[in-house]
Amino acid sequence: MKIKPTIALILLTTSLLTQGCDYSEDVAQEIKDTTFLDSRGKEYKFLGQIPDSLRTEQQNVTIKKLLQVHREYFKVENNRFVLKLSKQEFFTKGLSDYDYNVTLQEIDGNNKYVDEYGLDADSLNQEMIKTIDSSLKRPNIAFPNNAK
Repeated sequence: MKIKPTIALILLTTSLLTQGCDYSEDVAQEIKDTTFLDSRGKEYKFLGQIPDSLRTEQQNVTIKKLLQVHREYFKVENNRFVLKLSKQEFFTKGLSDYDYNVTLQEIDGNNKYVDEYGLDADSLNQEMIKTIDSSLKRPNIAFPNNAK
């Protein structure tokens, strides 16, 4: 089954915005209580909701790191998304415990979506990689001074 790029984009975007409930109460509360501010001080529930033009430099850095993790370490095994990166390795990428927990939730959400609609996870993953590659080329998702 060929997956339209729109579905892959929805999955990727949803994964940056998603909340799950299969985690400890502490993690769920941390995610519930987190608020992100754009460069003008407006509050957003999720980092991915902030318009590109209003993100701070640090928010762009975090988003680029998350996209790179998705690109390199989201794999498909037995039609299931898995993260091929330990928690410690995730932290060495400069990402937080919060980011790690949200990433695990989005993998869970993606797997539920694949199961519910009988989709091919590998096809979705390939489309997400194309979308990520396109996003990483945009100048507003860049590291300061081209640092990586």
